[in-house]
Amino acid sequence: LILLWDVDGGLTQIDKYLYSSEDYIKCGALLACGIVNSGVRNECDPALALLSDYVLHQSNNMRIGSIVGLGLAYAGSNREDVIELLLPVLSDSNSSLEVIGQTALALGMVAIASCHGEVTSTILQTMMDKSETELKDTHSRFLALGLALTYLGKQEEASPAIEALKVVGDPLGKMAATLVEVVAYAGTGDVLKIQKMLHLCSEHYEVSRDDNKKDKKEKQEADAKKLEAETGIAQQMVAVIGIALIAMAEELGAEMALRSYANLLRYGEPCIRRVVRWRWQCCLPVILNWRLSILSVNCHTTPTQR
Repeated sequence: LILLWDVDGGLTQIDKYLYSSEDYIKCGALLACGIVNSGVRNECDPALALLSDYVLHQSNNMRIGSIVGLGLAYAGSNREDVIELLLPVLSDSNSSLEVIGQTALALGMVAIASCHGEVTSTILQTMMDKSETELKDTHSRFLALGLALTYLGKQEEASPAIEALKVVGDPLGKMAATLVEVVAYAGTGDVLKIQKMLHLCSEHYEVSRDDNKKDKKEKQEADAKKLEAETGIAQQMVAVIGIALIAMAEELGAEMALRSYANLLRYGEPCIRRVVRWRWQCCLPVILNWRLSILSVNCHTTPTQR
């Protein structure tokens, strides 16, 4: 970060750590290579040359360092060679769910706002192939975020992906569909979408803590209700910050969003109030700085052009 965009000076300082015997140090060095090259377009492509050899490394930590580094270095570039390098990681049998999640996020960063067909279809297929246990894992949410980033600001173009996500099991499927919709309409000020997010926040879900059921049928019913509650709460978490993202580019919408958060803090269910409180520091600056519309910047330009 100190040597950000200083490719020559930064890589010289980082190089010695690439020869360390500790995986975590080497992993950090790979990530540092990506950070130094973030947004820099260089005909030598040092980030790609250094990180590509570690994408399918036997150590998952090394994979994560190189993959996240590539995502940061080529974010918004829509580079086909980088995308083709990362896609095989999603289907590799040696990749842990954490590696797969970070790869999906890196792909989303590289192909942001491009609706890249191969990226979206591969991430969707990966989500469909996962078991119910894997879909409940925290790292699986990065699959949803990576998919959503490819539809940033694309509005109606995200509809096919939202429909396809109905096939994905809960709790990830519905949460991912809400996330894709939120990101697709970010900064639009769409009143109908904000109302939809508020409606999601108004639902009541109660997770049963009584596991002592008499028979198999009662236990199945309890498990179904628990899964429904977990799915609904996951959707509400996305919907809370979604209100800010959708309303951030419009003055009146931003003011209404602030009032909505105040009402959610006062009248919302306990889980909603908890979500609003820890989301507040993220949402409030976004709303108050609504004039700085991130969507007015072309995602596929270099820092110099910006």
